[in-house]
Amino acid sequence: MTQTLFKAYNEFLKKRYGRSASKETYENFIGYCRRGVMENGVKPILNPVNLYAFGCGISSAEAVDLLFEKAVADG
Repeated sequence: MTQTLFKAYNEFLKKRYGRSASKETYENFIGYCRRGVMENGVKPILNPVNLYAFGCGISSAEAVDLLFEKAVADG
């Protein structure tokens, strides 16, 4: 399941953000979500947007904003 989820999240990240997450970042994010404490504005909720925020060092809100900006730019 973990490998399947990692692959699916990376497909989303590539398509929506043009980047992918390393296995190490993904594993660290899983641990972060298990702790369940929000840090630096990144929600500890397992989804690709929060994974992107975690990996880039931005807040979840900033990651959502980037997602919408790209969607608008792509038409």
